[in-house]
Amino acid sequence: MKRTLLLLLLSGLAQAKEPLLELGRWLPAGVREVRVSADGQRLLSLPSYYEDSERALELWRVSDGQRLAELHAPAQHISAGFLPGGQLVAALIETYENASSLSRGYVWDADGQVKVKHNALSGELPEPLLELAKDTLTLSTWENKESGDANGRDLWSEGQVKSWHWPTGKTRVLSSIRARIRKSGVSSDGHWVAVLGGDTQWSLWDARSGKRAAKKFSVSDFSFSSRPDTVRLDQVIYGLPSLTRVGKIPPMVTAVSGTYLYRLQPGPAQVLDGRTFQPLRAAHLQISPGFKLADSRAAGALQGGRVLLWDPVHRASALLKP
Repeated sequence: MKRTLLLLLLSGLAQAKEPLLELGRWLPAGVREVRVSADGQRLLSLPSYYEDSERALELWRVSDGQRLAELHAPAQHISAGFLPGGQLVAALIETYENASSLSRGYVWDADGQVKVKHNALSGELPEPLLELAKDTLTLSTWENKESGDANGRDLWSEGQVKSWHWPTGKTRVLSSIRARIRKSGVSSDGHWVAVLGGDTQWSLWDARSGKRAAKKFSVSDFSFSSRPDTVRLDQVIYGLPSLTRVGKIPPMVTAVSGTYLYRLQPGPAQVLDGRTFQPLRAAHLQISPGFKLADSRAAGALQGGRVLLWDPVHRASALLKP
């Protein structure tokens, strides 16, 4: 009996000492969006475009909640995340200075010191932030275009997905569409880049050759699987690059960490088959007090196939494990 009580006590202490379950104790009030480094040692708090746009971009140490740096003051637009490996932070930031809009790309080191800063670089970084090749990321951007004269004008949006070699600042256009880009993503092996533009236009591009491999209309959302040869378009699963239909699934929110694919919502959390998106088993969920899966969002993949979840409503976090 004493042995059982001791084991239960030690288990409870181990859970209480998990720093990633203590975020709600020290993160500033109102934080909606966070990103965690792959090693779980550092955390980014960043503005949420629709809910918390006036927040600065800040870097924190998870073990004790100490703020390491304010990476950037509040801005018109901030898109940021940890690079694979978790030691560096990348961001695209747009500011309004002297009646002009300025856009820059940044990379900071683990202590919050600027490694590179590139001017005239704007757009959105995908989530999760994956590399196409060493030190090479993707970004998506769009702008309104017009042509014509007094007799008539043509207005449209033009979107592009580019590769960004951050040490040099060099970019290369990977894909272009005549539409505003709503979402972009990269397969886990960096081979495929997907773009959702306009209202329903989805395209798949080969990042190595720069050629379009597939196109489909009437798509409202997509996500890559943990397998690089599989993608979800709304409620249908396809094999890549031929878009061979694998099956159909109910609506769900998923997250990927390494070779693991998880269903987050609707709960309960499950580990899914990376090819079919069918449930394999229940996922292990280690939570802090007050956490609600339905109110949470993925905050980044961790080593060991884990995922950090952040519930901004109840200021609570959880660890999802296979």
